[in-house]
Amino acid sequence: MSQLPNFFLLGAPKSGTTTLYHGLEKHPAVHLSTPKEPYYFEDEYAQGPEFYWRTYFATGWTGQPLIGDARAAHLYLPYVPRRIYDTVPDARLVAILRNPVERAFSHWWMQYCYGREPLGFDQALRENRQAIGNGDSYEGEHAEQLWRAHIAPERDGRGLRPVSARPYIEAGHYADHLERYLRYFPRSRLCILFHDDLRRAPLETMRRLYEFLGLDPADLRDAPARENVALTGFSRPLFLVSNRLRFDRVLPRKVLAVLRTTLSQIGSRPKISPQSRDWLREHYEPHNRRLEALVGRDLADWDR
Repeated sequence: MSQLPNFFLLGAPKSGTTTLYHGLEKHPAVHLSTPKEPYYFEDEYAQGPEFYWRTYFATGWTGQPLIGDARAAHLYLPYVPRRIYDTVPDARLVAILRNPVERAFSHWWMQYCYGREPLGFDQALRENRQAIGNGDSYEGEHAEQLWRAHIAPERDGRGLRPVSARPYIEAGHYADHLERYLRYFPRSRLCILFHDDLRRAPLETMRRLYEFLGLDPADLRDAPARENVALTGFSRPLFLVSNRLRFDRVLPRKVLAVLRTTLSQIGSRPKISPQSRDWLREHYEPHNRRLEALVGRDLADWDR
């Protein structure tokens, strides 16, 4: 084993982690996990750090000093922070956060388009709320068991399958997630970015990330391209056909990505219902106030 990652892009999901990943991957001092999102800390931890390095980092590493893991689910899985700390106690951590109401809806829409979520948003939200009330959520004591069942089909090469549990609500409890990491890591090791900033001022946001990682901001010439752009109504049948016919086995990854991105822009997107929006706004309001105190930023826009 030659190295281990020394920084982590933690998520939140659907908040810009992929854009940050691609904004860093071309820097000559940076080597990132391949594929982008390793399963190690959530599902392969017992196999040890040599397996982790060999599986996700060894290929293509030529001595770059900055090595990054970019798994968006790491932000909200409660058993992961301790494992990261035990493996890399001096790691740098990067979280990028988005209005939790918008994030929850976008997360559902992605899963729905991919064919993993069979329910409409209102019903999926009710199921998520009921699971949290029953203690069967990703914040409960059964988090690891639920998550491993959730990712098993894709991990085992059986393609995408319907979700076994839904993290749409709890993935937006940002203060809880960050505080779990701060039990192990000093605040100086955590960089908190915001999706709104990445959209409005991408160069400035990337420069802040460069500075946090010890890269020279002068090396940054262009803003990163937005990744994982919003899918539209044509996306769901496209992905269902793709998954059934296993296009991923016959088409190169880059060709498949271009095809999906192009076709998925056809049509329109649904909108969140007023009832669901109002419930989520009320639910997240105390979480947002705690996050404001933690990051020193006014987040009143998230309540509107």
